[in-house]
Amino acid sequence: MTAAGRAALTRAVGLVLGIVVLFSLIQEPFRLLEARLLGAILRVLPRTGEVVVVGPSVVVFPEGEVYIRAVLLPSCSSLAPVLAMAVLWPLAPRGQRLRRGVRAVGLAAVVIAVGNLLRLLLSLLAGRWFGVGALVAFHDSVGAAFSYVYVVVGLLVGLRTLLAPSPPDPATSPVPAVAPKLVEVS
Repeated sequence: MTAAGRAALTRAVGLVLGIVVLFSLIQEPFRLLEARLLGAILRVLPRTGEVVVVGPSVVVFPEGEVYIRAVLLPSCSSLAPVLAMAVLWPLAPRGQRLRRGVRAVGLAAVVIAVGNLLRLLLSLLAGRWFGVGALVAFHDSVGAAFSYVYVVVGLLVGLRTLLAPSPPDPATSPVPAVAPKLVEVS
C-alpha cells in the first residue's frame, strides 16, 4: 500500500471510530431531545389527547381510549444517519473544507432530523387514530421506506452543497472584475 493509501485509510478509520465514540456519548441526550420535540408537536395537534414525555418515551392518552406508548430506541433516532453524514467532510475541496464541510453536513443533518421527526410523528398519529397495530405497521413498513428516502435526500443535499462550483476568484479570473468605462465621443 502506498503512503497516500495508508494516510487515507488511517483518516477513514479515525473518522469511523470518532463517529462511534460520539454516538455512544450523545445518543441518549439526543433521543431525549427528539422525544421532547415529538411530544411538543403532538401537544399542539388537535384530537391527540394528553401527551406525556418520560425519558425517551412518548405516551399519548386519547380520551376514552387505551394509551399508546412509543419508546425512541437508538435505532429510531436520527443520530446515526446524521453522524454518518460526517463522511461528507473529507470530500470538501481543500481550501474550503471548513466552510463547505460544515454547511454540507449541517444541511444534510437538518433534512435527516426533520424527516425522522416526521416519520415518528406519522407513526404515532397512525397509532393514535388506528390503534397500536397501525403504529407498528406504519413504523416498520412505510416508516422504514420513508427513512431510506430522507437519508438519501439528506446525502444529496449535502453533496450538492459540498460540490457546488466555486465562484471565480477575481485575482485569477481572465475577465476584469470591473467593466471599463465607456467614453462617449461626439
